[in-house]
Amino acid sequence: MAKDAPNSDSISNPPQCARCPLPSAFTLRLHPLCPTHITQYIHTKTIKRLETFRTRYSSPNDPPRRLLLALSFGVSSTSLLQILDWHLAGQRERVGRAGVEVRVVWVRGFNEVGTGREGQGGGEQEERLERLRERYPAHAFETLELASVLDLIPGLATSLPPDPDLDASVPASQRLDALLTSLPSASSRADLKRTLLHRLLLHHASATSCSALLYGSTTTLLAERTLAEVASGKGFALPQLITDTPASPSEGGVQILHPLRDVLRKEIQIYASLVAPPLAPLLLHEAPVGAKAVVNSRDATIEGLMRGYFEGVEEGFPAVVSNVVRTVGKLQAQPQLSRVEKVAECGVCGLAFVQEGEVERSRVCGGCARMLGGVAMS
Repeated sequence: MAKDAPNSDSISNPPQCARCPLPSAFTLRLHPLCPTHITQYIHTKTIKRLETFRTRYSSPNDPPRRLLLALSFGVSSTSLLQILDWHLAGQRERVGRAGVEVRVVWVRGFNEVGTGREGQGGGEQEERLERLRERYPAHAFETLELASVLDLIPGLATSLPPDPDLDASVPASQRLDALLTSLPSASSRADLKRTLLHRLLLHHASATSCSALLYGSTTTLLAERTLAEVASGKGFALPQLITDTPASPSEGGVQILHPLRDVLRKEIQIYASLVAPPLAPLLLHEAPVGAKAVVNSRDATIEGLMRGYFEGVEEGFPAVVSNVVRTVGKLQAQPQLSRVEKVAECGVCGLAFVQEGEVERSRVCGGCARMLGGVAMS
């Protein structure tokens, strides 16, 4: 649990840091910590998830391996960029080189509509991207268009519901807008955008010879997505969607990593508040999320409901949040069946699924069929 340190009569004398004689600033998981040790705690939790990319595991004569960091301008992905920049600068100072090269990518068209973030258009995000380039000059920054995925992934467009009024000659952005408008709910639109985002990032990581795709997903976010994916019919794919996955041919030879998976959302927010210069000017403002606000919204999504729920759980019962993620980490992907013809790769999300029942002859898994309003392309 992360909360402000007590500030009653002892406001001038806050509790001593659990690791040094300095006064504490916040309490993280029952331990009062000073700013220095809060920063150290977050750095340690994050970097240990990137152990295989340490300089000791690479030759000085080899080019550094590439990591693709997905940037949303939220507090988690921006903090992850800050942590990686600090870590690689330390490697260069200690051994004269960095073990990896970080490429940062922002996808235009993902956050603009219906994401719970208020009033930030593409122009404002472009300005933030430019400020990040100036602050982190050691890293390459790129921008992709979400709609471009429709033309990049073979078979994806034909696996989605067709629009009789639009053909392949129509710009991808118009085709995507029409598809999103046709979906039955805000949850379906959010699910499809997140699915397309992941496929686009994986494709780009593979095309640019990146060893891993990094998401700034905290323990809290992964717990929210666990329940949201189960509710959306994707429970069969939790090991592939929530856990860190090794490189495999189905993922284009790219690892998928969540370096912040051991850090709670509240903890990364505290970390961001301690960074100097401040990260706040670089972040998109996120509208406050509460269970009532989400339920009463006509744009309510399953993931939004889960966020409202876990916001309260994280504050009072952080171990519950962590246990959800740890439990998923113990799950294993379903084994390949002896009848190979019964296992297929979903044409929308790209995940392997068992063809049986209603989706026996479909190219779309049950979760994606539900997301698309029950349409299963055969």
